[in-house]
Amino acid sequence: MCFAYHDGKILLHSADAGRKIDILHTNPHVCIIVETGIQLITGERPCEYGMAYESVMIIGTASFLCGPDKARALEHVAIRYAQKKGAPYTDEQISGIAVIEVTITSCTGRRSGSAPS
Repeated sequence: MCFAYHDGKILLHSADAGRKIDILHTNPHVCIIVETGIQLITGERPCEYGMAYESVMIIGTASFLCGPDKARALEHVAIRYAQKKGAPYTDEQISGIAVIEVTITSCTGRRSGSAPS
């Protein structure tokens, strides 16, 4: 999913229908895991192999944004991926999408391994 972090919240962009959306309407509790820098570390023997990575696990509560809040949040997601502001969104343009705001209740991170340079 496309996402952004803004003002201490995670903003998620999604289609406005489907299993995930149905589940979130019933149970707004979420766990989000993001990983980066994933790289295989090799060795002489299989037991020397490992993985280098950085990850974060976020626990929170999801809510669906509407109206101007939805458009503002979508702008932050667009900036993250396009590195520039877009034109204002019309209701018609954003009618088929969901923008989900996750209020973070806990966040942990981990870094493991070190890939050779």
